[in-house]
Amino acid sequence: LRNFEGVITTYEEPTDYISTCHCDDFEKQIGVSALLSGQKVTIEPDDLERNVRKRNKSK
Repeated sequence: LRNFEGVITTYEEPTDYISTCHCDDFEKQIGVSALLSGQKVTIEPDDLERNVRKRNKSK
């Protein structure tokens, strides 16, 4: 899923879900593959406005 800020995120699959895909791409742990493998929950742009505000506020 992608929201209006450019954040790409995933959601937790139901516990009874069985995937029929058995491809090697699920083994990768970068980018969208990290979301699919469960290694990450979100991918955010570096210049995300709320993160820039947070960094500036802590200075």
